[in-house]
Amino acid sequence: MKRFKVKQRLKAFMAAALCFCMAASPLTAFAESLPEQEESILSDNFDELVRRAEEENQKHAEEQAALTSTDEGLIVKTYSSGNYDFNVDLTVGKVINYNGYQTHQYSLSDGTVVYCLEPSKNNPSNGQYTASVTSDALLSAVAYYGYGGPGYESDKGMYNMLQDNVRPYAYVITHMALSWVYDGCSDDSDAFKGNADSAEGIKNMVNLINSYSWTVPSDFAAFTFGTSGQTMGFGYFYNPVGSVNLKKTSANPAISDGNSCYSLKDAVYGVYGDSGCTDQRATLTTDESGNSNSVDLSPGTYWVKEISAPKGFALDTVAHQITITGGQNTTVELQDNPQADPIAIMLGKVDKDTNSNKPQGSASLGGAEFTIKYYDGFYDTDPAVQGKKAVRTWVLRTNEYGYCSMKETYKVSGDEFYYFNGNVDPFVPLGTITIQETKAPEGYLIDDTIFVRQITSDSENETVNSYNQPVIKEQVIRGGVKIQKRDYENGSTPQGNGNFANAEISIINNGANAVYVNGNTYEPGQTVLTMVTDSTGLAQTAADALPHGDYMWKETKAPAGYQISGVTEGTFAIRENGVIVDLSAADKGVNDKVIRGGVKIQKRDYETEDTTPMGSATLAGAEVNIVTTNDNPVIVNGVTYTKGQVVTKLTTDENGCAQTTADLLPSGTYSAVEIKAPQGYLLAGVIIQNFTISKNGEIVDLSAKDTSFKDKVKRGDFELRKIDSETQESMDGVSFDITNVTTGEKHRFTTDENGYYSSKNDWNPHSQNTNGGGAEDGLWFGQTTGGAMAAVDDSLGALPYGVYLIDEVEGINNAGKEMFHGYLYIRRNNVTINMGNIENYGDAPEITVNTKVKDPATDTQYSKAQKDLTVVDEVSLDGLIPGREYTIEGTLMDKGTRKPILTADDKEVTAKTTFTATNVTQVIEMTYTLDASDLAGKSIVAFEKVYYRGKEVAAHESITDKDQTIYFPEISTSLTDDVTGSHAAEATENMSLTDTVNYKGLRPGREYVLKGILMDKATGDPLLINGEKVTQELRFTPDDTDGSVDMTFTFEGSALAGKSVVAFESCLYDGKEIAVHHDIDSEEQTVHIPEIETKLTNDKTGTHEALAEKEMSLTDTVPYHNLIPGKEYTMKGVLMDKATGKELLINGEKVTKEVTFTPEKADGTVELTFTFDGSSLAGKSVVAFEDCYYDGKEIAVHHDIKSKDQTVDIPKIVTELVNDATGEHEAEAAKEMSLTDKVSYNNLKAGKEYTMKGTLMDKETGEPLLIDGKKVTKEVTFTPEKADGSVEMTFTFDGSALAGKTVVAFEDCLRAGKEVAVHHDINSKEQTIDIPGLKTELKDDVTGSHNALAEKEMSLTDIATYTGLIPGKEYTMKGTLMDKTTGEPLLINGEKVTKEVTFTPEQPDGSVELTFTFDGSALAGKSVVAFEDCFRDGKEVAVHHDIDSKEQTVDIPDISTELKDDVTGSHAAEASGEMSLTDVVPYHNLIPGKEYTMKGVLMDKETGKELVINGNTVTQEVTFTPEKADGSVELTFKFDGTSLGGKTVVAFESCLYDGKEVAVHHDIDSKEQSVDITNPPVPEAPKPKTGDNSPVLPLTVALAASAAAIGVGAKKASRTKAAKEKTEDK
Repeated sequence: MKRFKVKQRLKAFMAAALCFCMAASPLTAFAESLPEQEESILSDNFDELVRRAEEENQKHAEEQAALTSTDEGLIVKTYSSGNYDFNVDLTVGKVINYNGYQTHQYSLSDGTVVYCLEPSKNNPSNGQYTASVTSDALLSAVAYYGYGGPGYESDKGMYNMLQDNVRPYAYVITHMALSWVYDGCSDDSDAFKGNADSAEGIKNMVNLINSYSWTVPSDFAAFTFGTSGQTMGFGYFYNPVGSVNLKKTSANPAISDGNSCYSLKDAVYGVYGDSGCTDQRATLTTDESGNSNSVDLSPGTYWVKEISAPKGFALDTVAHQITITGGQNTTVELQDNPQADPIAIMLGKVDKDTNSNKPQGSASLGGAEFTIKYYDGFYDTDPAVQGKKAVRTWVLRTNEYGYCSMKETYKVSGDEFYYFNGNVDPFVPLGTITIQETKAPEGYLIDDTIFVRQITSDSENETVNSYNQPVIKEQVIRGGVKIQKRDYENGSTPQGNGNFANAEISIINNGANAVYVNGNTYEPGQTVLTMVTDSTGLAQTAADALPHGDYMWKETKAPAGYQISGVTEGTFAIRENGVIVDLSAADKGVNDKVIRGGVKIQKRDYETEDTTPMGSATLAGAEVNIVTTNDNPVIVNGVTYTKGQVVTKLTTDENGCAQTTADLLPSGTYSAVEIKAPQGYLLAGVIIQNFTISKNGEIVDLSAKDTSFKDKVKRGDFELRKIDSETQESMDGVSFDITNVTTGEKHRFTTDENGYYSSKNDWNPHSQNTNGGGAEDGLWFGQTTGGAMAAVDDSLGALPYGVYLIDEVEGINNAGKEMFHGYLYIRRNNVTINMGNIENYGDAPEITVNTKVKDPATDTQYSKAQKDLTVVDEVSLDGLIPGREYTIEGTLMDKGTRKPILTADDKEVTAKTTFTATNVTQVIEMTYTLDASDLAGKSIVAFEKVYYRGKEVAAHESITDKDQTIYFPEISTSLTDDVTGSHAAEATENMSLTDTVNYKGLRPGREYVLKGILMDKATGDPLLINGEKVTQELRFTPDDTDGSVDMTFTFEGSALAGKSVVAFESCLYDGKEIAVHHDIDSEEQTVHIPEIETKLTNDKTGTHEALAEKEMSLTDTVPYHNLIPGKEYTMKGVLMDKATGKELLINGEKVTKEVTFTPEKADGTVELTFTFDGSSLAGKSVVAFEDCYYDGKEIAVHHDIKSKDQTVDIPKIVTELVNDATGEHEAEAAKEMSLTDKVSYNNLKAGKEYTMKGTLMDKETGEPLLIDGKKVTKEVTFTPEKADGSVEMTFTFDGSALAGKTVVAFEDCLRAGKEVAVHHDINSKEQTIDIPGLKTELKDDVTGSHNALAEKEMSLTDIATYTGLIPGKEYTMKGTLMDKTTGEPLLINGEKVTKEVTFTPEQPDGSVELTFTFDGSALAGKSVVAFEDCFRDGKEVAVHHDIDSKEQTVDIPDISTELKDDVTGSHAAEASGEMSLTDVVPYHNLIPGKEYTMKGVLMDKETGKELVINGNTVTQEVTFTPEKADGSVELTFKFDGTSLGGKTVVAFESCLYDGKEVAVHHDIDSKEQSVDITNPPVPEAPKPKTGDNSPVLPLTVALAASAAAIGVGAKKASRTKAAKEKTEDK
């Protein structure tokens, strides 16, 4: 329900009027016939009347007090002069004489009693006059309760106040009472002329009536009318109509005032006779100022209800009850609420492509900033273009969903929001807003479109919903990508037959949200497009193909010749619009590994196409070059080869096979070219094969018959002649068997009649009865070792490469002869071996011996020196005669001494075996067993001898023959650290240890493998790094038997501090271990990795926490392990800044310490103490890094920036002190101040208990703030859950005396009673609360002083001097003028006088001026006081409200004047030559002690101009210094007034201060200011008249009251006040 107010003031009751104590007074007879007598004129129950009046008035006062607390308010009775005028007929009755004076009994035609009110003036005559109602409520009350009034005989009337014998003279008594009241209750009133003794009595009676004047009926009033002689008065009942008008204001003028969207005009209200508002009696319509017309209504109760609201306002649906009182105007003050839109969502953003509020890719719809401007008018286009200025501007930021609202949480900057009726959510007034994006969100382009939206009224409700929320479609940033395809090894040039074209690269959404590409939506993880490379390997999208986001590129199809291997995927981000991300650099694009394969070749016999060799030939040892035939280069084993170059060479094994690894050859074409035939073959046949590598990991198989290499075997022939050894004659018909000793193929041939035989084709074709055995049959050998048979070819030699056994066959022609046994060797192609004459007895061929000794355990010629060793010597014999028994004896020789190896019992190490030859060539194994544990570093040689029938037939005894030698290599190792060069090393991420391996007994030119492994000395097991063993392998070929080689172990050793590692080495040959050095206790093989630990503590706290102070001392206790006792070491420490990971710098210098020591044991401790200035380290954590040095080389470190033991935390506390009322660093000085200090801490220990102690400081003194002599402190104990956090401390205290001060919070953090952090910064803004001080000095702009003239256009300026504001912040100073008398805001035409100014101080202290301009014409006699309030962000930060402050006050003096003739002492004077008029000027509100000047001038009332006497104006002035604010001063005008008869002169007065006019009293119609000047009268007989002193019936009325309680001090002021209260109470 809306409240309305009716102007009202509750009547104040005069306490003196309620305390009566009446005393008897003498009675003087009222009639000439009555003798004088002394008796009381007051009735005996007069005291009772006083008591009853007191009770009734008390009850009335309580009722009135209760009435003011209701919502309905009070109605004010007013009399509007002239509204109730009417004509009356006056009848002058009989004369009444009293005490030498006379009056008449006056009445109206209807009998109403009338009185003269000016006893000193002439009597009126009968006639018709116009009567008007008076506003004097006391006059009405006396008329009501006096003689002739309706209340005369009531219990309150005069009738009951008087004794019975006095009542006949009640008319005279009432006449005097009314005259006194009309004369303003003046002490020197003419009402009591001649009756001074009765004055006090009448005054007391009047005051008793005044005390209950409120009981007079509202429709009774005193009326007056003027006559030619004087003023007459009477009381009269009347029933005039009342009136009502309406004053409409805005409930939120800050919004509606000056806003063209709102108007107070044309609000239409109905006035109804019923509460249901169906009986309409009148209509009220407002104008632009909100004032309505006035309508007359009969007295009674009515209801006012709004029918239609003015533009922009909500309809007030409440019916407001009012009461109309006759003769009074009722002003109803009502407020309408401006309509506004509670815009829930100001705007929404969507992605332009998807039309949803989900961003694409890695973009975001959150964080966009929009500038919202409000204009107080309706516009269809941007008002700014039309030159309009926005009333308010806000910058809002969108949330993650793309929305933003008119709420503080979305506000970035700008003006204060509009709020309505206490709502917490902002509204937007009617008008126009523009919306423009001023900052795009991440991933989107800015849209600078200006959206114009009108907020219009769509209903009569307070809230409207006309806002059309714009949906702003954000264009996502789009870019592209360019990717270059490269060869993983060869860069921009493809290998082999590969090329870069047609590789397919998928672009995959790698962001958090879907993206929109080519009209489709792709979720995270989906392929958004596929790129295909061109011939150069380049693939590129359009520059707008991909939305802002994160992407992965991934090769899904490799180009020809390549595999999807290498660098085949990566990531990139689109962040700039229209920019193509360039991934064409070598380190960014696709780098594919070329397809690699291998080749397998097969050697075959050309004639048989079989994979076994012919005869005694072999397929092993063929060499085949692999030649690239590609136009592009290829890389093989890291070497680049161009077309025609040999990329690798293959050598066939015993099966004729050879092959590469499966990843040797890049994709492309190759030729395999045989360059060396195997033994027994010619480099002829099929010796070239072409092949292509096209599949990764595939070995191209060239082993098929049509792809194999087919060499032609070497073939030859032989011829011989068989003769008899005795006769030397040819022996014909002798047969021989010829056998290939390798294949066993055997044929027979026979000599001809000449004893001759030849295998040559031109002697006997091979095809001629092949292998028939006769003298004319052909001979052909064609069997391979695998049993395949070559076809006979007469163009070739009969015998393939090999060794043949020729055995003579006993027959008729050679019977009894010793048969021939011999060998034939075919070694060259197409060569015929002439064996010459073969005699029948034959000689045994020479036996050749070849040996190859080896260790069967290693299958090599290398053995480990060990106790039980078995050595096998393969003895190859050639030239044996099958069937014969041979014996081989062997001895092991010391190569170094060339002497036999001896056993422990000094016996030679020998072996012996006997066998029967089964073939011409045969291999016999000889086994030796010996104790070789002492042979490390030595070599032994096997000597072999062959015996036949006890006779040595062959021997092989070459001490230098490598094949006969067994080597016993010896290795020793020395492991050292590469950094220190010693057996001590630092545990680092990249450790490098080198083992120098010294070897003995190796064979120069052979390839060996050295295998090393690092062992954990403590466990004896292999050292494991990340679960893997630390091994190394080195292939080397020694130039000499003895030498050394270095093997380096590189590994991640950061975790090895404190360990010792030992290198175990093994030497291998052909995959077999031939030497080892495994000694876990060998110091030479060992590297010690020392370990150091550190524990850094603060010397004061003994903990890992320290207070940041000038002299800090931290001690680092460094335990060490694995040092070498007796060696000198140096420990060096440096303090690190944990946050940066860099050295801590104090004044630009590092904080270091070092100490040199010699440990007695491997494990121990050493201390380093760091002393430095730590005053600036609050909030930091310092970590001790220690390094241990040996011989100048770093061997151990402990650098762990995260180590708690190495760390001392120096807690930091940061405080922000805010005012609880405003949440700011400003506070208003108040009785109950509450400041909260939010103490943010860093580096505390989670789970530990701390105490935070706070003290408020006086910034000016730097000392603790004292309130009532006590410090303002607070402490709180807390246990942080995390190292960083905050705790709040609230200081509550009486801050009423702190205006202008600045308080600073000092905080101390303690743990276990020890201080670990402080924040004592007297200049810290965050720690500070400014309590602004505000002083004001109000002066009048005209006078420049605290005095002002009441005038139509007053201008007062208040200089508000402030202290303690925050420079750069915007403040608003709001001023209100106060009425000092009431203590309430000064109202001018019902409105407060306010002013506000917004300013931004450059300094904390300064001043700002507020000028109040207003109509002050009615303020004479008042004092106005300026109250100032200072606001920031809508919150009050300072006030200066002191109603008694002189500096804040401007006094507006009031002067009144009463001009009298010095001769007559009245306002009448006779014209004379020496006239003297004195103007008594009462003044009010002057400043005591200040000098004023009162200037007067006499005015001619008739002309309204200054009176001119003899050409001069009549003026007077007096300078005076008042002792009090109120007083009076007299100005006497002396002049020649001879010619002024018939004129009226009026005194105009002006009061000046410091030369400036501060008060005037210029009222040409004022009777008090006037003197009427008459011509001297012509002497004549006097006529009796009212107030005449002619001797008439004496009348003495002595109405003496007891005590002065009722009427004591009844002066004009009290009368005026009572009358005023009477008037306003009704």
